[in-house]
Amino acid sequence: LTRPSFSESTRRQSRRQTAPWLRAPNSPPCQDQHTIAAPRRTPHALSTMLSFPAVALGFASGGPLLAPRVCSVNGVSTRQQPEPWRTAVLSATGCEDAVDNAAAEYCWKIEYIPRADLLNPVPPRMPADELEVHLCSTSASLEYTFTFPGEYQTCVTTEASEEACVVLQNRYVHRHVMSLTQAEFDEYAGAHNTLRNTSTADGRAAFGHRCLDADEDFHTHDAFVSLHLFSSYANRTSADRSHFLMLQEPAHLAWTMLAQKALRCVA
Repeated sequence: LTRPSFSESTRRQSRRQTAPWLRAPNSPPCQDQHTIAAPRRTPHALSTMLSFPAVALGFASGGPLLAPRVCSVNGVSTRQQPEPWRTAVLSATGCEDAVDNAAAEYCWKIEYIPRADLLNPVPPRMPADELEVHLCSTSASLEYTFTFPGEYQTCVTTEASEEACVVLQNRYVHRHVMSLTQAEFDEYAGAHNTLRNTSTADGRAAFGHRCLDADEDFHTHDAFVSLHLFSSYANRTSADRSHFLMLQEPAHLAWTMLAQKALRCVA
């Protein structure tokens, strides 16, 4: 060992003074311009961590280790939460290590979780046979279409493995139009054309049974144009003044929500 030179000793002393995690407790913070800030998790990193569902692992006793996951939705592997009426690919053993065990039969239980805080804890139009679904397969992967929005307790088990469960959030997702697949864009554009070319009465007769809450969710496109026009010029013949009121923002959000509900009757 050799004694450090003066310059090396000085540099080490400087590090002790400037690095917050090397200072003695209760010592005043250093005001040196070279102070090194302690690393922090960014909000983006935190939101990324929170975007993955918590999984209760099924420990193996001679069988495969179970860790149910959503591996893709509508054929897109970056989507890891289900979406209403889109085909999701589930894996019992994780997406990266999804290996079938020829000796295992994977049995799934997918159960809708009622919302006690809502007027209707279960969607009124949800069929009873969709509240709890049981499926078994010799493949670790399962294609399944979640229907009504909400949370679903999704569990998988084998004879030689303990049950593993995860709560999946089945939600509609707002995406930029350029993030849609070609098939999704065609479906979206077709639904808009249907709203533009179908009267409210004809639309409810043809698509009302497919609406999320009631047949009355369907409105022709002109209904939303009328809402916008007459509310903007109500009691005013000279100019549009409603867009300068505080009401304009929630009003536009409300009309957009109604338009989305109408589109969901079709697409």
